[in-house]
Amino acid sequence: MKRSEIRNNKIYKMTRIIVIIILFTLSFLPSQAQVKVWQRWTQSFVSNKVYENPYSDITVKINFKGPGNIQFSTYCYWVGDQEYSASFSFPKEGKWSWSTFCSDDKNSSLHNKTGIVKVEKYKGNNPLYYNGFLKVSENKRYLTYDNGKPFLWMGCTAWAGPANSTFNEWKEYINDRAKKQFSVIQVTPFQKWVKSDGDNLPKQNLAGEVPFLTYFSKINPVYWEDLARKIQYANRQGLVVAITGLPGWQFYLTNPSDRKIFAQYITGLFAGNFVIFSPSGDKQYKEENNLLARNIDSIDSRHLITQHPDTPTGKPVNTASEAYYDKPYLDFSMCQSGHNYGKRDICIWNAIHWNLSLFNREPHKPVVNAESFYHGSPNAGKAHYRGTDTDVRSLGWYSWLSGSLGYTYGALGLWNWGMTTSEVFVPWKEAMQLSSSFQMQYMSDFFSKINWWELEPYPQAILNQAQDTLKQMVFAKNKAGTLAVAYMPGNNIMEIDIKILKSAVNVQWFNPRKNSYSSFPGLLDYQNPHRFVPLGEVEKDWVLLMKCK
Repeated sequence: MKRSEIRNNKIYKMTRIIVIIILFTLSFLPSQAQVKVWQRWTQSFVSNKVYENPYSDITVKINFKGPGNIQFSTYCYWVGDQEYSASFSFPKEGKWSWSTFCSDDKNSSLHNKTGIVKVEKYKGNNPLYYNGFLKVSENKRYLTYDNGKPFLWMGCTAWAGPANSTFNEWKEYINDRAKKQFSVIQVTPFQKWVKSDGDNLPKQNLAGEVPFLTYFSKINPVYWEDLARKIQYANRQGLVVAITGLPGWQFYLTNPSDRKIFAQYITGLFAGNFVIFSPSGDKQYKEENNLLARNIDSIDSRHLITQHPDTPTGKPVNTASEAYYDKPYLDFSMCQSGHNYGKRDICIWNAIHWNLSLFNREPHKPVVNAESFYHGSPNAGKAHYRGTDTDVRSLGWYSWLSGSLGYTYGALGLWNWGMTTSEVFVPWKEAMQLSSSFQMQYMSDFFSKINWWELEPYPQAILNQAQDTLKQMVFAKNKAGTLAVAYMPGNNIMEIDIKILKSAVNVQWFNPRKNSYSSFPGLLDYQNPHRFVPLGEVEKDWVLLMKCK
């Protein structure tokens, strides 16, 4: 039975009425609550008035005041029937007060309500609750938590996952990604891959619910409640969720009123969650996406905003990323080096040069390669070549050492969760355990052991760069010259001008396929160039880790 059908059931209706009566009674009592710092807090309200469209007919703003006169505000969101909710995440311990303001000031159950929240210190091991919301580093090169600790972005695309999964399936996926040390999940609310009876009809989730009851002037709260529940579970396992393609993948809000109301709704719904907002989803610059981002930014100063771009194959730069770069709301730049019809040389060239272009722009903004060639991805029916673990692994290293301090991985069967594409079907459980997903864990392990946030691309250190794009090598170092990392894709001898380093160098070979290290014998004289030859399996890819003594 669909949840929409359940809502019409008599027993459900009577239970709902009782709950509303209880909530309505409690709404007149002084409200006090307890919550841990950075955890999601919610407060429910029941309107004593009925509105034709509760989603858009009124707005309810909630204001917060905390220790040291810290102040924030957000919007309450419609839950269904006559019920509204507020969500929030408190950044500091102590006593917080809140008060509401309703656009219909005659509605005594929504207007001028007040309450107190006692916020306590978090003592668990969830990195999100322990470190706080994400923000941009002081030097504008990478992302950090609220407390300044660098945030290592290792992402996974599950675009259709929330809509096409049961809650238990979603839990299994999230638990696996948390275990493998992914830190970001990229999703979209709804898109063409979600079940539909036609391209012009509302898309349905697995339960048969549509996101909008009337495009786009009235939402279906049951649909968005399911998305919010799954995002909350990801947060509880320590994963940030980047919501791309708002309000839906390649669906646009052309009406200014619809944009404003949706921005109020989506920021209110996720005010207490660790999310990133990206109106764009796999598209070139669209003014509708730009305007929605401005709407969100005018309301929400606490969550990062970006734009997920298309892949303009054949261009010297990612024109979509570059077009959004200077927008005031854009906190960091997403790049999509892309799939490029399975042409590996173009995938590699983009991962190097597009990220370098964005890294070198001023004023600086962090860069994240948020989509590259997927493991198993068919070439949209235009070739037989499918992405391998070597492809997705190498593109991660190319990106990291070319200015993208973050990388998002993808696999056929996860991005299109349970759906057929190009006559290829891969079960999501099978896709979840591909060898490449373990190699992303190895990559995360490698960077977590060094000061990765200090690395800057320095390709001129490579003295024998290959002319063949498929054999290109990359190199990055910190400004102090005490740390450097290089990547060799296979069948290479790398000659590096290590005079750029500060002192004698301790070198280790890292095997990105097996997560193992091999020590280079002795210290290298940093005053002369050196030719590096892998210790074994020269046809495979290798990573060089160089640290000054």
